[in-house]
Amino acid sequence: DAESYESYDSKGLRDTQGHAGRSTHSSSSRSGHRSLPSRKDSGNSNFSSTLREVSVTHVSDQRLTDSFGESGVCTGIVTVSDGVPHGHGRFDYDKEGCFYEGEWRDGRWHGQGHLGNGAGDVYNGCLERDLKHGMGTMDFADGRRFQGQYVFGEMREGTMTYPDGNSYKGQWRRGLPHGQGQSRFADVSWYEGSF
Repeated sequence: DAESYESYDSKGLRDTQGHAGRSTHSSSSRSGHRSLPSRKDSGNSNFSSTLREVSVTHVSDQRLTDSFGESGVCTGIVTVSDGVPHGHGRFDYDKEGCFYEGEWRDGRWHGQGHLGNGAGDVYNGCLERDLKHGMGTMDFADGRRFQGQYVFGEMREGTMTYPDGNSYKGQWRRGLPHGQGQSRFADVSWYEGSF
């Protein structure tokens, strides 16, 4: 069943569709809830891959709007010039249960981080330009767990364990087993080969 293999990529906060945004700072009080749109790396020009000097300050429970226009409350290091997270910090988005805690660069998730999408799915691992990239662990609300490598937001190689005791270890593509792998079943039978 393709649905049982559905990856977090299709339900993530910033992982499926590109939306460029502009950094803004808001000092208004926190109110209401809103949905966070899904998106993929948009090539946002605010992101810099080169080293440069940045003036930063620490904020605590500061109401901000991130570089994609998503509002929430931030505690951590932000840039003085445009008020976006840059360094370590936590951002609790207006949508209940949505958060990111970890390393930021120019208002984007970049480095080690911990994020939740509000539906009970939680990711812990490496991120680059708002995408899961590198080694990470994804715990799904339905009891599945993926441990392995992500490449620009997609599961690439690793192990998915399921609540029923089944597991798949191998290559992935678009959230599904694809390529060489091994399925192990709760009844101790297994299959190894191409998927």
